[in-house]
Amino acid sequence: HTSAKPTHTHTQPQPHLNGRIPRIPSTALASFAGLPPVCRSMRARLGLCGTLIDLSLRVRPCRCDDSERAGTSPLPSQLVTCVRSGRCVAFIGAGFSRPAGFPDYADILRMAVAHEEAQSLLSDKVAGYFADRLASERLSQKELDPIQQELTSAIGKDVICRIFAQILWGRTLQEGGLMHAQLSALCRIPCAAVITSNWDDLLERYVCSGRLGKQSRTAQGYAAVLGAQLPAEPGGAPLLKFQGDPSNPSTFVLNEEDYSTLLSDSMYIDFWRELLRARVLLFVGASLSGGYVNDILREAWHAKCMEAREQVDGVGAHAACDKLQPQGYIILNDVAASEAQLWFREYGLVVLSYNSSATNWRGNLLYLEELASAVMAADTTQVC
Repeated sequence: HTSAKPTHTHTQPQPHLNGRIPRIPSTALASFAGLPPVCRSMRARLGLCGTLIDLSLRVRPCRCDDSERAGTSPLPSQLVTCVRSGRCVAFIGAGFSRPAGFPDYADILRMAVAHEEAQSLLSDKVAGYFADRLASERLSQKELDPIQQELTSAIGKDVICRIFAQILWGRTLQEGGLMHAQLSALCRIPCAAVITSNWDDLLERYVCSGRLGKQSRTAQGYAAVLGAQLPAEPGGAPLLKFQGDPSNPSTFVLNEEDYSTLLSDSMYIDFWRELLRARVLLFVGASLSGGYVNDILREAWHAKCMEAREQVDGVGAHAACDKLQPQGYIILNDVAASEAQLWFREYGLVVLSYNSSATNWRGNLLYLEELASAVMAADTTQVC
């Protein structure tokens, strides 16, 4: 999703942590060790009916051979240290949920148009118009975004939120499948908080089902993420769904007006700036193809590079950036070394690349399992 970049006027005070990220004693990691089971008897709400069940996720170690593991680049030790110190925040994108078998963006819109509630609100002519727009087998996000916005205008945000929730919520996962294994691995990594652009409910059901649970884009929600420490037990990290939640249509980000409103919200911008100052992000299943996150990452990183360059005379911009600690790490498939360097210089992100063919598209799982294991065995004397 893209939108015109607004001019920001910051009138609200920037949330802060006073530069203090407490080092969490290694004993706080004890409840994450000794797994399986990973998320023991986690209680979670499923689907629209709110039925409570025991999830009892159990780890089934990845049956990966050496050739699959050889398809990943080395795991940076500094990322391990950042997780252990309570500084790491996971950013989960749509690619993470793909193994759950959710329909893709185009199919979700096709299902929404065909839904009986949408059909009751659309004339035959308008319904046919949307069906024709979605008839092509290959539609890019750039082509789909305007269709989604038109459909939202035609049937209303409340209706499309209900339809999306019926499509994306309460999905039953195959135990021992790839999606189940990814969630189990993520649950073993004691990230301080989790942020997601996803509309499905997998993370709140399986990973962040504890007391802090799901947070919204409010001062309280931002404070929960910025102030979060290493969780005391699996499921204890707060979850911020920054593109909204179908259960609360007012928070849903669907069209150009929604994106413009979001990007002109000074509290939202200040939250991201403080997050990038005080935390280290781990992007999983996120391509960052949308400009609203890219712009904030780029702005924060370039400001850090300029500050570093001013402190050392005679150092070029790239040389100054190359000496800085990264803003985060991003798992991507098939990224060449030259392209990875551009990711760092443009966004301050270290690419964790995997060979999609050699790993059978299991790169996210391989990295998450390796990180979970490394966190338990790491030396806590390092500094993040």
